[in-house]
Amino acid sequence: MRCAFAALGFFAACGAATANEVDAGRAIFETGVGVTARIMGMDLPGTGFACRRCHGLDGAGGREGATVMPAIGWDKLAAPVASRPAYTPELFRKALETGISPSGRALDAAMPRYRLDGAQADALMAYLMALPAIERRGIEADAVHLGVLSTPRSQALASAYAGALEQALAERIPAHGIFGRTVKVRPVGVAAGTDLKTAVERSPVVAMIGLAPADSGLIADLLGDGMPVLFPLFPLAGTEDRDLAHGLMADWPAVADAIALRIKADGRSDLILAAGDAGDGRLAALAAALTRAGVSYRLGDDLSVGMASAVLLLPRPGAAGAWITRLRRDAVLYGMAEDFVALRVRLNGAGIRYRLAVQGTSVASMAATAQLGALEAHALMAADLLHGLLLSAGRDLRRATLLAGFRNLRRQAAPNLLLDYATHPGSGTAAVEFIVE
Repeated sequence: MRCAFAALGFFAACGAATANEVDAGRAIFETGVGVTARIMGMDLPGTGFACRRCHGLDGAGGREGATVMPAIGWDKLAAPVASRPAYTPELFRKALETGISPSGRALDAAMPRYRLDGAQADALMAYLMALPAIERRGIEADAVHLGVLSTPRSQALASAYAGALEQALAERIPAHGIFGRTVKVRPVGVAAGTDLKTAVERSPVVAMIGLAPADSGLIADLLGDGMPVLFPLFPLAGTEDRDLAHGLMADWPAVADAIALRIKADGRSDLILAAGDAGDGRLAALAAALTRAGVSYRLGDDLSVGMASAVLLLPRPGAAGAWITRLRRDAVLYGMAEDFVALRVRLNGAGIRYRLAVQGTSVASMAATAQLGALEAHALMAADLLHGLLLSAGRDLRRATLLAGFRNLRRQAAPNLLLDYATHPGSGTAAVEFIVE
């Protein structure tokens, strides 16, 4: 480590850690990738013993039963305490490899001993140095900055959502703010050809809110960089990091299960499952859900779809109309409301019955209750939840304290709909409704 105590912002001057080193350290800290952990005499992949599992996403530590997990941000490790001298890079690596602390005492047996090379140790230290600043990214003494990602594909929608969210927050948060901090919505623009990571670092925010469907492919990059993604305008895949990603509607596995159970309840035994893109992850999830529900099905193509009396379709965007022309007039269509709801007149005219799953049941329910558009309803729900999260985080606002609020977050989104993140950590709900004809 060229500059062991350089941690001004994400990285510092004096020949200190590079962005790539910090990213490599984050990967080790959060996933344990690339290292080996030795515990109880066995060498095991480090992926099962990542630092965050015991020390927390913020490295602040905690307690599990009688075991105390110390804080491991470098600002803490580099400070001497009564029980040990300060860590140096050399003592840090020794502790990781041998379990011997700077005091010469053995660390708790629950702490794995790790095998990692010099570059890995340096990268992990670089991340621990940057972690305190990362935890306060977008947080100032008198303001909290929330981001709405705006790309060339989503610029109009992002602008409208940012305005709706800012207005909804202003209606809930007093002029003097929460614990002296006002809440500001900051559009984060990513121009064509601009690197996402660079754009985000230029506009520091504590979390990205309301990610547009057109930008859903960026969610993995944002989460991989440690950016919380809250309340996207589409269902989560269900595989995201549940410490960093939270939605407002049933995630895709819940939607798939609801569709499968609906088909089973309808008693369909001649189901064709077809998709416009066989590589779509939704197809695999639906196939798995049908199997779990005990529903028999066949994978179909253009020809077989035209012969089936029950069809579950996942068309490419904008291609739903072409599939409708292939269906039998007595067919029953299962699918997503977002794919077919604009074509209901055509479906009705062709005599095709349908069962269309509404992904954003919670948002649709709020929109109907408050007589709002879907975008305004989503922003209203997001603002209500953010208000509660900021209150529960207290004065010591950090990324981790904001996200920790989800563990006990429960809100009534509509008369008969409760968002409960203790039960459904990623989405708050598993509720799925159907448009039926």
